[in-house]
Amino acid sequence: ARKLVILANTILTRQTEWTPKYVKG
Repeated sequence: ARKLVILANTILTRQTEWTPKYVKG
């Protein structure tokens, strides 16, 4: 379960770096 959380967190962080417009709105 923890691996899934870490994986999701990493993906979210990468998405934030890739598309800051979507995160900030």
